[in-house]
Amino acid sequence: MRTEIEEVKVSTEAIRSNTTLSCLNSHLVDSCEVLLSGIPTGVDLPKDVVLKKVLTAMGLNDFERFIVNSRDWVPKKRTNGTPEAFQAIVYRCSSPSNRDFLIMNAPKLASIHTNTLFGCGGDHKLVLRSLWPRETYSLLSKANIAAHKIGFARPVVRNLVVHMRKTTQLNASSNSLYIVPSEATNHTFMENRVAHTWIDLFLVNDSDSYSHYTKTNSPLFAGHDLIALKYRLPKPPNPLRTFASRHLESVDVDSLHQALRDSLDNTNVDPRIRRDPIDSGAASFSDGVIRAFDAVAPCRRVSTVRTRHKPWVSIDIRDLMRASATERIVERGVRGERRMRASEEAIAHIRRCWRSWMMFECRLRRERSRCWSCLTSPRHLTWCRIALCLHDLQVYYSFYPHDLEIGIHRLNRDIAAVAAWATGNGLSLNVRKTKAIILASDPYYRQLDLQRVPRVALNSVELPYSTEVQCLGLWIQTGLDWSRQVGSASGRIYGVLRVLRRLRRLLSRQNRKELIEALVFPHLDYACAAYDDLFDYQNIQLHRALNACVRFVFGTIGRRERVTPYRLGLGWLSVELRRRYFIASIAYSCLAQGTPSYLVKNFKLAAVNSGIERFSPRLPRRTLYYRSVDTAALQNSFTYTATDLINDLFPETILFDPRLISRTKQTIFSKLLAIDNDNSQIQI
Repeated sequence: MRTEIEEVKVSTEAIRSNTTLSCLNSHLVDSCEVLLSGIPTGVDLPKDVVLKKVLTAMGLNDFERFIVNSRDWVPKKRTNGTPEAFQAIVYRCSSPSNRDFLIMNAPKLASIHTNTLFGCGGDHKLVLRSLWPRETYSLLSKANIAAHKIGFARPVVRNLVVHMRKTTQLNASSNSLYIVPSEATNHTFMENRVAHTWIDLFLVNDSDSYSHYTKTNSPLFAGHDLIALKYRLPKPPNPLRTFASRHLESVDVDSLHQALRDSLDNTNVDPRIRRDPIDSGAASFSDGVIRAFDAVAPCRRVSTVRTRHKPWVSIDIRDLMRASATERIVERGVRGERRMRASEEAIAHIRRCWRSWMMFECRLRRERSRCWSCLTSPRHLTWCRIALCLHDLQVYYSFYPHDLEIGIHRLNRDIAAVAAWATGNGLSLNVRKTKAIILASDPYYRQLDLQRVPRVALNSVELPYSTEVQCLGLWIQTGLDWSRQVGSASGRIYGVLRVLRRLRRLLSRQNRKELIEALVFPHLDYACAAYDDLFDYQNIQLHRALNACVRFVFGTIGRRERVTPYRLGLGWLSVELRRRYFIASIAYSCLAQGTPSYLVKNFKLAAVNSGIERFSPRLPRRTLYYRSVDTAALQNSFTYTATDLINDLFPETILFDPRLISRTKQTIFSKLLAIDNDNSQIQI
C-alpha cells in the first residue's frame, strides 16, 4: 500500500512539472472537452440538435452558446467485429469553468432515458464525463484505485493536476452510522421546476439516540432548510465514594494492649537483629498494628454518593466558598456559645419576617382579586369609569362641553378615591407617568381655553393637559386625529422592509410573502379597528406602505406600473378593507359570544325588537339596526360602522353562533376580497 502511495506521489509531481511547461508538451493542454456517450445509433440528428435536447433535459436551456465545436468519437476497434449499438459525441466548451459546470450537472442525466429524448434506445441512459489528456487520465485511474484501497474520498482534477483528498470517505455501514430519515432539505429554484435534494443530513451512531427531529417548512437561507435534532442523552451515574472507618470510642484499652502483644510478639523490629532491610521491618510492624486494631475495632466500608460537578461553580467561586466556610467555623469557635445564641435568634427573626411576608402576600392577592370590583362601587367611583390592562389604569368621564368644570371636579373626586384606595393597600400611583388629556371633536376643542380650564390633580399635584398619549401602543390625539398613529405604523413598516431588503436575493417569492405577513402585517393591523375614520392623505400613506411590501415580494414591478393587480394576486386586501374586515370580525365574535358587555350592549338586534322601532316593509329585513345620528363622529364609531358593514355583507338575517366564528370570518374576507377586485376593475 505504501508503495502505491509513493507511486501516486511521484506521478503527481511528474504531471505537475509537465503542466508548468505546457508549451513544451502539447499533450498536457486542457482541451475543455466532454464526452456524451450512450446515444442510440438510430438517432440521425445533427450534433447541435442532440446537444440542445440533452441540455434542455438537464435544465440548461441557454448553455449551448458556451459550446465551441463538436466532433465524432471513434472508440477502439473491437476484435470480434460486432456493430456498436450506441454512439458518442465529443463537445468542446469555451473554458474550463464552463466544462466543470456542465460536469457538475451531469448527475441529472441518471433519471432521463434515451427513449424519452430520442424515441429509441429503451431504458438506456446517457453518460457525460470529461476528456483528459492521456497522462492525466492514467494518473487519475491510479489515484482512484489507491483512494479506494485506503478509504479516502475520490480524487479531483484541477488544472490538469490530480489532487488526493485527505478526508476519509464516509461509509455509514462500515462505521455503524444511521441516517436520520427526513424530507428534502435543499431546494434549488429553476425556471420551470424546483429541484429537491438531501444535502443537509444528520448521522447518528444509534437510531435510538435522538428523541425529536424538526425541519422548517420553508427554506431559511440559500434554499437550505433549518433542521434541528434533539438528543436523548443518558443521565450520567453519580460517582460512588468509598472510605473506611473505625469506631474507636467503644474500644477497651486493656483489650487493645492484649491484641498488640499477641500481634507483635512474633514480629522483630530491631535492626541489629534483623537481616532484612529497614523497610521490611516497618512494613511488618504496620501489619501487626493493623491486625490488632482489626481484632478490636473492625474496619467498616462506607459508600456515599458524591454530588455531580456543577459547571457554573468555577475554581475561584469554590475557593471563596471554602474560605467563607472556614471563617464561619473559626468565628464560631472564637465567639463560642454567644455566637450560637445570636445565630439562633437571627434565624428565628428571619422565620418570623418570612411568615409575616407570606401572610401579607396572601392578603394582597385576595385584595387584588376584588379590588376593581370594590372600585366600581358607588362609595369609590361615583361618576367615572375605569379601564385596567396589566399595570396601566385609565380613569375617564364623558360630559357635554358646557359641563367642563363640573366634569373635571367629578373626575378629581374619583381620582382621589383611587389614590386613597391604593395608599390603603400599600400601593402608589406614579405621578410622573400619569397624563391628562381632553378628547373632543376639532370644533369643540378649538373653543377651549386650556389656560383657564381647571386642572386634573393627583395627590395634590396638578397635571398639565397633553395633546397626545400612548395607550398600549396606540397613539390618541386630542382632536380625534390619527396622524401620529399612522406615521408610527408606516415608520415601523418601512423599518422592517429596510432589514428584509438586505436578504431579498436569498429568498424566494413565497418566502418574501410569508415574511411580510409575519413581520409587517402585525404593525399594519394592530388596533386598526379603533381608527377607521382616517383622512384621505392618511389612507394614502398606509396604502403606499402596503404597495412597498408588494413591490418587495415581486421585485419586478415597474415604477409607473399599477400595484393593485399584484396585491390582489397575493390575496391581500387594501388598507381600508383590512380595517373593515377586523371591525366586522370583532363585532360578530362579540355578538356570538356575548362578551365584552360594554361592546355588546351598544348593538341592537332586529330579531329582539320590542316593537318600538319601526321598519319599512319595502326594505329587506336586516340583522342589526340603529337610530339615525346627527354627527359624523358618531356615524364613524365602531358600533355604527360594524352595523352597516354586517348588514351590507349579509343582506339576509344571520345567526350569531360561537361555533360559526371561524367560518364567518372566512366568508367576510372572501366577500371583501371580491369587492376589492370589483373596485380595481372599475378603476381600470
